[in-house]
Amino acid sequence: MFESILYPAIALIALSFIVAFIHFISSIMNMGEGKEWGNTVPLLPQEESPLWLKLQKNNIKNLFEFPIIFFFLVSVIYSANISSNLIIYSAWIYFLFRLLHSIFHIFFRNGNLRSVPWVFSQATLIIMFIGFCIEIV
Repeated sequence: MFESILYPAIALIALSFIVAFIHFISSIMNMGEGKEWGNTVPLLPQEESPLWLKLQKNNIKNLFEFPIIFFFLVSVIYSANISSNLIIYSAWIYFLFRLLHSIFHIFFRNGNLRSVPWVFSQATLIIMFIGFCIEIV
């Protein structure tokens, strides 16, 4: 059963690739003759970049901030052979909140809307960390 902790981590990695792909396609759509960037694309979104492209890039950055703690916990939990329903459910809930956050971040321009799943994802990560601490004590 301890192996199932890997599945939410794999799902979060897949989400990161999907968001990066969406950003890549969006950047290409912004290039070309008559388009905002012409025939070249800057390495990072510039001030003149459309808001939707900046939001996509910001979401990619978000997927490499606090999820680092998640991936660390998953790695340690997996290598320590820890099997806890609280931790596994927390990992899945964390992924689901990060998925919602990405959807709201990329497709909606409402910071209040996307802050809700972000706050709940952080709370879930703390619960996962506490569950991990309880298991190792």
